[in-house]
Amino acid sequence: MEEKDYFEYDKQIIFAKKDKVEEIKGHYSSFGWKVEKVEDNTRYEDIVDITFFRPHKIKSKDELQLLQVHMEERVNEVAKYEKHKTRKSTVLGLSLGFAIVLCLLFTVLNITKDLAVPLWVQIVLAIIFVSLIVIEVVFLPKIYNYELKKSKTEIKRLNDEITNILEKVEKITGERNEK
Repeated sequence: MEEKDYFEYDKQIIFAKKDKVEEIKGHYSSFGWKVEKVEDNTRYEDIVDITFFRPHKIKSKDELQLLQVHMEERVNEVAKYEKHKTRKSTVLGLSLGFAIVLCLLFTVLNITKDLAVPLWVQIVLAIIFVSLIVIEVVFLPKIYNYELKKSKTEIKRLNDEITNILEKVEKITGERNEK
């Protein structure tokens, strides 16, 4: 498409992950947007710039724009959940692993350098060491699986909300979007 008359057309550029391009194009086509061009992003290897356009004057534009904002919020939330599905359990696992290594290192130093650490300190450290290993081995996989399941549930809920929004758009525009 050549130079546009901005009184006749609206233009919008969306940045999307390469694996989400077709999905995003389908979503935006529901709102009357047509793809002008798709280009690789100059900064990020896994991002694509999608330029859309549509007529400036369309029926129910305000309502469509509001629904588009709601859809974009859900799409962004899905991206956050997909990116950080198990962030808390990963951080917890790394922290516990670091603490275990520190306890192990202290124990090795105590044995090899004969640091003359009181027996009660050695017992407390041994209890902490064993507790950390139990948490890491027994509880962390459960926390990880719970967090993963919760993320999948939230992604499904958000995708259902996106579908509902697109159905509302279909009712407003009277056009069915074939994805």
